[in-house]
Amino acid sequence: MLTKKLFHRFALIVAICRATGATPFFWDRHRHRLFRGKKARRKTRRWLFFQTIFLIYLVIRTVYVRKYRRSDLSSFNFWLSTVFTISIHLVAFIPFSVFDASFAQLVNTWIYFMEKYQRKWYPHFNPNTDFSDHNLLAFIHFEMLATFAAWSCTTWYYFVYPLSPPFPNDLLPKNYHQSWLFYMVIGSVYLLITMLTWTTMLMVLTTIFIYVFYTRPMIMKDLRGGNGFIQYKNLSSTYRTFEIMHMIMLENLAWTLVPFQVLIFQYGLICNHTLILNWKTMDLTTTGFLVSQFLMFQGLYVLYLSFGGWFYKNSVRILEGWKALKLKNAIEMKCVAKFRRSCRPMYIGYPGVFKVRKVSVLTYCQGLLTGTSRLLVGLRGIGTFRM
Repeated sequence: MLTKKLFHRFALIVAICRATGATPFFWDRHRHRLFRGKKARRKTRRWLFFQTIFLIYLVIRTVYVRKYRRSDLSSFNFWLSTVFTISIHLVAFIPFSVFDASFAQLVNTWIYFMEKYQRKWYPHFNPNTDFSDHNLLAFIHFEMLATFAAWSCTTWYYFVYPLSPPFPNDLLPKNYHQSWLFYMVIGSVYLLITMLTWTTMLMVLTTIFIYVFYTRPMIMKDLRGGNGFIQYKNLSSTYRTFEIMHMIMLENLAWTLVPFQVLIFQYGLICNHTLILNWKTMDLTTTGFLVSQFLMFQGLYVLYLSFGGWFYKNSVRILEGWKALKLKNAIEMKCVAKFRRSCRPMYIGYPGVFKVRKVSVLTYCQGLLTGTSRLLVGLRGIGTFRM
Protein backbone atom coordinates (compact mmCIF):
# COMPACT_ATOMS: atom_id res chain seq x y z
CA MET A 1 0.00 0.00 0.00
CA LEU A 2 0.98 3.66 -0.23
CA THR A 3 3.50 4.60 2.46
CA LYS A 4 5.55 7.63 3.52
CA LYS A 5 8.75 5.99 2.26
CA LEU A 6 7.23 5.46 -1.17
CA PHE A 7 6.04 9.07 -1.39
CA HIS A 8 9.48 10.26 -0.31
CA ARG A 9 11.23 8.24 -3.04
CA PHE A 10 8.69 9.34 -5.63
CA ALA A 11 9.17 13.00 -4.63
CA LEU A 12 12.94 12.55 -5.04
CA ILE A 13 12.49 11.08 -8.54
CA VAL A 14 10.13 13.90 -9.51
CA ALA A 15 12.72 16.46 -8.35
CA ILE A 16 15.52 14.74 -10.32
CA CYS A 17 13.42 14.55 -13.48
CA ARG A 18 12.39 18.19 -13.17
CA ALA A 19 16.03 19.27 -12.75
CA THR A 20 17.05 17.45 -15.94
CA GLY A 21 14.04 18.71 -17.92
CA ALA A 22 12.42 15.29 -18.29
CA THR A 23 9.19 16.36 -16.55
CA PRO A 24 7.64 19.71 -15.54
CA PHE A 25 6.17 18.38 -12.28
CA PHE A 26 6.44 19.34 -8.62
CA TRP A 27 5.35 17.17 -5.72
CA ASP A 28 3.09 18.39 -2.92
CA ARG A 29 4.30 16.49 0.14
CA HIS A 30 1.23 17.35 2.23
CA ARG A 31 -1.55 16.61 -0.25
CA HIS A 32 0.37 13.88 -2.12
CA ARG A 33 -0.34 15.38 -5.51
CA LEU A 34 1.55 16.28 -8.68
CA PHE A 35 1.31 19.81 -10.06
CA ARG A 36 3.00 21.63 -12.92
CA GLY A 37 5.32 24.62 -12.85
CA LYS A 38 5.37 27.22 -15.62
CA LYS A 39 9.16 27.52 -15.77
CA ALA A 40 9.61 23.76 -15.61
CA ARG A 41 7.05 23.33 -18.38
CA ARG A 42 8.84 25.82 -20.64
CA LYS A 43 12.11 24.01 -19.94
CA THR A 44 10.55 20.66 -20.88
CA ARG A 45 9.08 22.09 -24.08
CA ARG A 46 12.49 23.52 -25.05
CA TRP A 47 14.07 20.12 -24.57
CA LEU A 48 11.32 18.56 -26.69
CA PHE A 49 12.08 21.04 -29.46
CA PHE A 50 15.81 20.39 -29.17
CA GLN A 51 15.33 16.62 -29.23
CA THR A 52 13.16 16.94 -32.34
CA ILE A 53 15.87 19.01 -34.08
CA PHE A 54 18.46 16.46 -32.99
CA LEU A 55 16.35 13.63 -34.42
CA ILE A 56 16.04 15.48 -37.74
CA TYR A 57 19.82 15.92 -37.78
CA LEU A 58 20.28 12.19 -37.16
CA VAL A 59 17.89 11.28 -39.97
CA ILE A 60 19.70 13.60 -42.41
CA ARG A 61 23.11 12.22 -41.45
CA THR A 62 21.82 8.65 -41.74
CA VAL A 63 20.51 9.31 -45.26
CA TYR A 64 23.79 11.02 -46.17
CA VAL A 65 25.89 8.08 -44.92
CA ARG A 66 23.66 5.64 -46.76
CA LYS A 67 23.86 7.58 -50.05
CA TYR A 68 27.46 8.76 -50.13
CA ARG A 69 29.26 6.20 -47.95
CA ARG A 70 27.84 2.92 -49.15
CA SER A 71 31.00 1.07 -48.20
CA ASP A 72 30.69 2.15 -44.54
CA LEU A 73 27.79 -0.10 -43.53
CA SER A 74 28.89 -0.22 -39.91
CA SER A 75 28.47 3.55 -39.47
CA PHE A 76 25.15 3.53 -41.33
CA ASN A 77 23.67 0.82 -39.11
CA PHE A 78 24.95 2.56 -36.00
CA TRP A 79 23.38 5.84 -37.16
CA LEU A 80 20.12 4.04 -37.86
CA SER A 81 20.09 2.41 -34.42
CA THR A 82 20.66 5.84 -32.84
CA VAL A 83 17.70 7.26 -34.79
CA PHE A 84 15.45 4.55 -33.36
CA THR A 85 16.80 5.12 -29.84
CA ILE A 86 15.99 8.85 -29.94
CA SER A 87 12.58 8.09 -31.51
CA ILE A 88 11.74 5.72 -28.65
CA HIS A 89 12.73 8.40 -26.16
CA LEU A 90 10.57 11.01 -27.88
CA VAL A 91 7.52 8.74 -27.70
CA ALA A 92 8.13 8.28 -23.96
CA PHE A 93 8.82 12.02 -23.54
CA ILE A 94 5.64 13.34 -25.19
CA PRO A 95 3.21 12.44 -22.31
CA PHE A 96 5.38 14.50 -19.92
CA SER A 97 6.05 17.45 -22.22
CA VAL A 98 2.90 17.81 -24.36
CA PHE A 99 0.15 16.07 -22.36
CA ASP A 100 1.59 16.97 -18.96
CA ALA A 101 -1.76 18.18 -17.57
CA SER A 102 -3.48 14.90 -18.45
CA PHE A 103 -0.64 12.85 -16.99
CA ALA A 104 -0.68 14.80 -13.70
CA GLN A 105 -4.47 14.42 -13.43
CA LEU A 106 -4.16 10.69 -14.12
CA VAL A 107 -1.54 10.19 -11.40
CA ASN A 108 -3.45 12.32 -8.89
CA THR A 109 -6.67 10.42 -9.58
CA TRP A 110 -4.94 7.08 -9.08
CA ILE A 111 -3.35 8.24 -5.82
CA TYR A 112 -6.72 9.49 -4.56
CA PHE A 113 -8.36 6.20 -5.50
CA MET A 114 -5.65 4.10 -3.84
CA GLU A 115 -5.60 6.19 -0.65
CA LYS A 116 -9.39 5.92 -0.32
CA TYR A 117 -9.21 2.20 -1.10
CA GLN A 118 -6.49 1.69 1.49
CA ARG A 119 -8.33 3.57 4.24
CA LYS A 120 -11.49 1.54 3.64
CA TRP A 121 -10.16 -1.97 3.13
CA TYR A 122 -6.71 -1.95 4.76
CA PRO A 123 -7.11 0.32 7.82
CA HIS A 124 -4.60 -1.67 9.89
CA PHE A 125 -1.92 -1.92 7.20
CA ASN A 126 1.61 -2.12 8.65
CA PRO A 127 4.33 -1.19 6.09
CA ASN A 128 7.05 -2.71 8.28
CA THR A 129 5.64 -6.22 7.81
CA ASP A 130 4.57 -5.96 4.17
CA PHE A 131 7.10 -7.60 1.85
CA SER A 132 5.61 -6.17 -1.35
CA ASP A 133 6.30 -2.65 -0.11
CA HIS A 134 9.93 -3.55 0.62
CA ASN A 135 10.26 -5.13 -2.82
CA LEU A 136 8.87 -2.00 -4.51
CA LEU A 137 11.30 0.25 -2.65
CA ALA A 138 14.14 -2.09 -3.61
CA PHE A 139 13.07 -1.86 -7.27
CA ILE A 140 12.98 1.93 -7.09
CA HIS A 141 16.46 2.06 -5.52
CA PHE A 142 17.76 -0.28 -8.21
CA GLU A 143 16.19 1.91 -10.93
CA MET A 144 17.89 5.01 -9.59
CA LEU A 145 21.28 3.31 -9.41
CA ALA A 146 20.84 1.78 -12.87
CA THR A 147 19.88 5.18 -14.31
CA PHE A 148 23.06 6.86 -13.15
CA ALA A 149 25.16 3.82 -14.11
CA ALA A 150 23.69 3.85 -17.64
CA TRP A 151 24.25 7.61 -17.88
CA SER A 152 27.90 7.15 -16.87
CA CYS A 153 28.43 4.43 -19.50
CA THR A 154 26.84 6.40 -22.34
CA THR A 155 28.77 9.57 -21.51
CA TRP A 156 32.01 7.62 -21.24
CA TYR A 157 31.51 6.50 -24.83
CA TYR A 158 31.69 10.09 -26.08
CA PHE A 159 34.83 11.05 -24.19
CA VAL A 160 36.62 7.95 -25.50
CA TYR A 161 35.28 7.98 -29.09
CA PRO A 162 34.24 11.59 -29.91
CA LEU A 163 34.52 11.13 -33.70
CA SER A 164 32.16 8.17 -33.93
CA PRO A 165 28.45 8.51 -34.78
CA PRO A 166 26.18 10.17 -33.75
CA PHE A 167 28.45 12.98 -32.55
CA PRO A 168 28.84 16.02 -34.85
CA ASN A 169 32.59 16.39 -34.23
CA ASP A 170 33.46 14.90 -37.62
CA LEU A 171 31.57 17.79 -39.30
CA LEU A 172 34.18 20.21 -38.04
CA PRO A 173 37.35 20.93 -40.02
CA LYS A 174 40.15 18.50 -39.23
CA ASN A 175 42.23 21.16 -37.49
CA TYR A 176 39.39 21.55 -34.94
CA HIS A 177 39.19 17.83 -34.13
CA GLN A 178 41.81 18.30 -31.41
CA SER A 179 40.22 21.48 -30.03
CA TRP A 180 39.38 21.14 -26.34
CA LEU A 181 36.77 23.89 -26.60
CA PHE A 182 34.58 22.07 -29.15
CA TYR A 183 35.32 18.78 -27.43
CA MET A 184 33.98 20.03 -24.08
CA VAL A 185 31.05 22.03 -25.52
CA ILE A 186 29.70 19.09 -27.52
CA GLY A 187 30.43 16.80 -24.59
CA SER A 188 28.44 19.02 -22.21
CA VAL A 189 25.43 19.04 -24.52
CA TYR A 190 25.69 15.27 -24.88
CA LEU A 191 25.81 14.88 -21.08
CA LEU A 192 22.55 16.81 -20.76
CA ILE A 193 20.85 14.86 -23.56
CA THR A 194 21.79 11.48 -22.10
CA MET A 195 20.70 12.53 -18.61
CA LEU A 196 17.38 13.73 -20.05
CA THR A 197 16.93 10.39 -21.82
CA TRP A 198 17.70 8.20 -18.83
CA THR A 199 15.67 10.22 -16.33
CA THR A 200 12.69 10.06 -18.69
CA MET A 201 12.99 6.28 -18.64
CA LEU A 202 13.34 6.44 -14.84
CA MET A 203 10.02 8.28 -14.52
CA VAL A 204 8.30 5.90 -16.94
CA LEU A 205 9.52 2.76 -15.16
CA THR A 206 8.74 4.14 -11.70
CA THR A 207 5.11 4.88 -12.54
CA ILE A 208 4.74 1.46 -14.20
CA PHE A 209 6.20 -0.41 -11.22
CA ILE A 210 3.99 1.48 -8.74
CA TYR A 211 0.93 0.66 -10.84
CA VAL A 212 1.89 -3.02 -11.07
CA PHE A 213 2.66 -3.47 -7.38
CA TYR A 214 -0.51 -1.79 -6.11
CA THR A 215 -2.97 -3.38 -8.54
CA ARG A 216 -1.64 -6.88 -7.92
CA PRO A 217 -3.45 -7.48 -4.56
CA MET A 218 -6.69 -6.16 -6.04
CA ILE A 219 -6.52 -8.56 -8.98
CA MET A 220 -5.19 -11.58 -7.10
CA LYS A 221 -7.29 -11.32 -3.95
CA ASP A 222 -9.81 -8.52 -3.42
CA LEU A 223 -11.77 -8.60 -6.67
CA ARG A 224 -12.04 -12.38 -6.43
CA GLY A 225 -14.15 -12.11 -3.27
CA GLY A 226 -11.52 -11.83 -0.54
CA ASN A 227 -11.05 -9.24 2.21
CA GLY A 228 -14.75 -8.48 2.72
CA PHE A 229 -15.65 -8.28 -0.97
CA ILE A 230 -17.89 -11.31 -0.68
CA GLN A 231 -20.88 -8.93 -0.53
CA TYR A 232 -22.36 -7.91 -3.85
CA LYS A 233 -22.49 -4.17 -3.15
CA ASN A 234 -18.78 -4.07 -2.27
CA LEU A 235 -17.70 -6.26 -5.18
CA SER A 236 -19.67 -4.50 -7.92
CA SER A 237 -18.83 -0.91 -6.90
CA THR A 238 -15.11 -1.57 -6.40
CA TYR A 239 -14.73 -3.54 -9.62
CA ARG A 240 -16.55 -0.89 -11.67
CA THR A 241 -14.42 1.88 -10.13
CA PHE A 242 -11.22 -0.02 -10.87
CA GLU A 243 -12.41 -0.73 -14.42
CA ILE A 244 -13.15 2.97 -15.05
CA MET A 245 -9.75 3.97 -13.66
CA HIS A 246 -8.05 1.45 -15.92
CA MET A 247 -9.92 2.69 -18.99
CA ILE A 248 -8.92 6.29 -18.13
CA MET A 249 -5.31 5.18 -18.05
CA LEU A 250 -5.64 3.50 -21.46
CA GLU A 251 -7.36 6.58 -22.86
CA ASN A 252 -4.40 8.76 -21.82
CA LEU A 253 -1.42 6.48 -22.45
CA ALA A 254 -2.41 3.56 -24.69
CA TRP A 255 -1.64 5.53 -27.88
CA THR A 256 2.08 5.23 -27.06
CA LEU A 257 1.97 1.42 -27.23
CA VAL A 258 1.61 1.25 -31.03
CA PRO A 259 4.71 3.36 -31.88
CA PHE A 260 6.61 1.66 -29.04
CA GLN A 261 5.97 -1.78 -30.51
CA VAL A 262 6.92 -0.70 -34.04
CA LEU A 263 10.09 1.12 -32.97
CA ILE A 264 11.34 -1.49 -30.51
CA PHE A 265 10.72 -4.35 -32.93
CA GLN A 266 12.53 -2.58 -35.78
CA TYR A 267 15.29 -1.54 -33.40
CA GLY A 268 15.83 -5.20 -32.47
CA LEU A 269 16.13 -6.17 -36.14
CA ILE A 270 18.60 -3.33 -36.80
CA CYS A 271 20.77 -4.33 -33.84
CA ASN A 272 20.80 -7.93 -35.04
CA HIS A 273 21.62 -6.79 -38.58
CA THR A 274 24.50 -4.60 -37.39
CA LEU A 275 25.95 -7.19 -35.05
CA ILE A 276 25.73 -10.07 -37.52
CA LEU A 277 27.02 -8.14 -40.50
CA ASN A 278 29.89 -6.31 -38.74
CA TRP A 279 30.77 -8.60 -35.85
CA LYS A 280 34.39 -9.02 -36.92
CA THR A 281 35.00 -5.39 -37.92
CA MET A 282 33.36 -3.46 -35.07
CA ASP A 283 35.39 -2.50 -32.01
CA LEU A 284 34.54 -3.98 -28.63
CA THR A 285 32.97 -0.78 -27.26
CA THR A 286 30.51 -0.40 -30.15
CA THR A 287 29.61 -4.07 -29.96
CA GLY A 288 29.01 -3.86 -26.23
CA PHE A 289 26.90 -0.72 -26.66
CA LEU A 290 24.63 -2.33 -29.27
CA VAL A 291 24.30 -5.59 -27.32
CA SER A 292 23.41 -3.74 -24.10
CA GLN A 293 20.85 -1.55 -25.90
CA PHE A 294 19.30 -4.58 -27.57
CA LEU A 295 19.01 -6.53 -24.31
CA MET A 296 17.64 -3.54 -22.40
CA PHE A 297 14.90 -2.51 -24.86
CA GLN A 298 13.85 -6.03 -25.79
CA GLY A 299 13.94 -7.20 -22.17
CA LEU A 300 11.76 -4.32 -20.97
CA TYR A 301 9.29 -4.82 -23.79
CA VAL A 302 9.04 -8.56 -23.11
CA LEU A 303 8.38 -7.76 -19.44
CA TYR A 304 5.61 -5.39 -20.51
CA LEU A 305 4.05 -8.08 -22.73
CA SER A 306 4.35 -10.62 -19.89
CA PHE A 307 2.56 -8.31 -17.48
CA GLY A 308 -0.12 -7.57 -20.08
CA GLY A 309 -0.72 -11.28 -20.59
CA TRP A 310 -0.85 -11.88 -16.83
CA PHE A 311 -3.25 -8.96 -16.39
CA TYR A 312 -5.66 -10.22 -19.06
CA LYS A 313 -5.53 -13.84 -17.84
CA ASN A 314 -6.34 -12.85 -14.27
CA SER A 315 -9.09 -10.49 -15.43
CA VAL A 316 -10.76 -13.48 -17.07
CA ARG A 317 -10.27 -15.53 -13.90
CA ILE A 318 -11.90 -12.81 -11.80
CA LEU A 319 -15.10 -12.92 -13.84
CA GLU A 320 -15.11 -16.72 -14.00
CA GLY A 321 -14.46 -16.97 -10.26
CA TRP A 322 -17.62 -15.05 -9.41
CA LYS A 323 -19.63 -18.11 -10.42
CA ALA A 324 -18.28 -19.98 -7.37
CA LEU A 325 -18.90 -17.23 -4.80
CA LYS A 326 -21.00 -18.29 -1.83
CA LEU A 327 -23.38 -15.39 -1.27
CA LYS A 328 -26.07 -14.87 1.33
CA ASN A 329 -29.14 -15.57 -0.77
CA ALA A 330 -30.39 -16.24 -4.27
CA ILE A 331 -31.10 -12.56 -4.95
CA GLU A 332 -27.43 -11.61 -4.53
CA MET A 333 -26.43 -14.56 -6.70
CA LYS A 334 -28.72 -13.33 -9.49
CA CYS A 335 -27.35 -9.79 -9.14
CA VAL A 336 -23.76 -11.03 -9.37
CA ALA A 337 -24.62 -13.12 -12.43
CA LYS A 338 -26.19 -10.12 -14.18
CA PHE A 339 -23.29 -7.88 -13.23
CA ARG A 340 -20.78 -10.46 -14.48
CA ARG A 341 -22.51 -10.62 -17.86
CA SER A 342 -22.22 -6.83 -18.15
CA CYS A 343 -18.45 -6.92 -17.60
CA ARG A 344 -15.66 -7.65 -20.05
CA PRO A 345 -12.14 -8.77 -19.13
CA MET A 346 -9.80 -5.82 -18.70
CA TYR A 347 -6.70 -5.72 -20.82
CA ILE A 348 -3.62 -3.66 -21.65
CA GLY A 349 -3.37 -2.42 -25.22
CA TYR A 350 -4.80 0.10 -27.63
CA PRO A 351 -8.60 -0.13 -27.81
CA GLY A 352 -9.74 -1.37 -31.18
CA VAL A 353 -6.21 -2.15 -32.40
CA PHE A 354 -4.61 -4.85 -30.26
CA LYS A 355 -4.82 -6.49 -26.83
CA VAL A 356 -1.85 -7.93 -25.01
CA ARG A 357 -2.56 -11.54 -24.10
CA LYS A 358 -0.60 -14.51 -22.81
CA VAL A 359 0.47 -15.53 -26.32
CA SER A 360 1.75 -12.03 -27.15
CA VAL A 361 5.24 -12.73 -25.74
CA LEU A 362 5.67 -15.81 -27.92
CA THR A 363 4.28 -14.00 -30.97
CA TYR A 364 6.67 -11.09 -30.52
CA CYS A 365 9.73 -13.31 -29.96
CA GLN A 366 8.73 -15.46 -32.92
CA GLY A 367 8.48 -12.37 -35.13
CA LEU A 368 11.89 -11.14 -33.97
CA LEU A 369 13.52 -14.53 -34.60
CA THR A 370 11.78 -14.87 -37.96
CA GLY A 371 12.98 -11.44 -39.06
CA THR A 372 16.54 -12.23 -37.99
CA SER A 373 16.44 -15.60 -39.77
CA ARG A 374 15.24 -13.98 -42.98
CA LEU A 375 18.08 -11.51 -42.61
CA LEU A 376 20.61 -14.34 -42.38
CA VAL A 377 19.10 -16.10 -45.39
CA GLY A 378 19.17 -12.89 -47.41
CA LEU A 379 22.79 -12.14 -46.48
CA ARG A 380 23.80 -15.68 -47.33
CA GLY A 381 22.04 -15.41 -50.67
CA ILE A 382 24.00 -12.32 -51.71
CA GLY A 383 27.26 -13.70 -50.37
CA THR A 384 27.73 -11.08 -47.67
CA PHE A 385 27.48 -13.54 -44.79
CA ARG A 386 28.53 -17.16 -44.65
CA MET A 387 27.06 -19.54 -42.13
